[in-house]
Amino acid sequence: MASKFEADVETISSNILPHLRTIDVNLETKTTLCMSLSSVCLMAFQAKLPVMDVAETLKPRPRHLKTTTVRKMPYKNDQRLRLGNEVMDPINIESLDAGEWVDDKVINAYLGLIKAEVNLTSNHLFVLPSYTAVLWENGTLNHWMFEKEHFSNYKLLLMPINSHGNHWILLVAKPKEKTVSILDSLHHQNFKWLNLWGQFFDLRNKAANVKEQLGPWTYSPMQSNKQKDSNSCGVFTLMNAEAIALGVPHEIMRQVHCQEYRNYLRERILQHSKEADDTMCDMPNCSVSSGTQRWVQCSVCGRWYHLKCCGLPVRAALEEQYVHVCMGCTAKFS
Repeated sequence: MASKFEADVETISSNILPHLRTIDVNLETKTTLCMSLSSVCLMAFQAKLPVMDVAETLKPRPRHLKTTTVRKMPYKNDQRLRLGNEVMDPINIESLDAGEWVDDKVINAYLGLIKAEVNLTSNHLFVLPSYTAVLWENGTLNHWMFEKEHFSNYKLLLMPINSHGNHWILLVAKPKEKTVSILDSLHHQNFKWLNLWGQFFDLRNKAANVKEQLGPWTYSPMQSNKQKDSNSCGVFTLMNAEAIALGVPHEIMRQVHCQEYRNYLRERILQHSKEADDTMCDMPNCSVSSGTQRWVQCSVCGRWYHLKCCGLPVRAALEEQYVHVCMGCTAKFS
């Protein structure tokens, strides 16, 4: 690593620094550039990463981010959009505005898009929706066992977690290595989620329909860059997830990228969304697309769900005192 690092530094020294003598900028600008290059070299050395990879952190949009088409909301102001398995209202898209806390619909929809794109060339990424962690935190580990999935075939498992209902973190697991990590932009301790991850797989390994045994898992330290405000945790979760899924050092994504990344997310989501079909409910992986169905309304957000998708018996939903709170609202308010 030392020789590669030295070679990278030599490349910068020989190809970039000499030009500072000839470019027509003032001394302050030259000083700023030198300090930036020094910071890149130091960051690369500390993270044991190639200098030229880390240099991407100086760009508003590092090169691993895809080219987007800037467009306004393509549908009416009240139009609902579907991206993958998620249905989003305009208010969900507005959570990408500056200073807003990115909500679960956007988090899950965008991770679903990353998964679909990455798996076009190699089936190596699986994303567990954030609602999984909501169930775990409420003591329900066996509701979604993903029995038909062979996790051992994937290189990466990602799960966004709305910890305590007010802070997004990212769990990253590598089934082939049986390691699990958590990236937290506030650098909190997250042993609770590591323990729940292990407990989930202990249960899953015993499930009758599961054909693989995974675990025990080993903790592998990974650290996110730290957020410097109170609302960028969701942005960091997606920045880290996209970089990791694409095999790019997540360390290059920093607080300075957050606002531009919000713009990037909005452009990508609008670019790939379609008008939501009224026969589909808001439940991720809605399995009902036609025919007469019974629905239940969330008492908090007002969204409607198929009873079948919620796993609710008709009798319970028809009870006069029955109150349904959807998984999205549970994630936000529990």
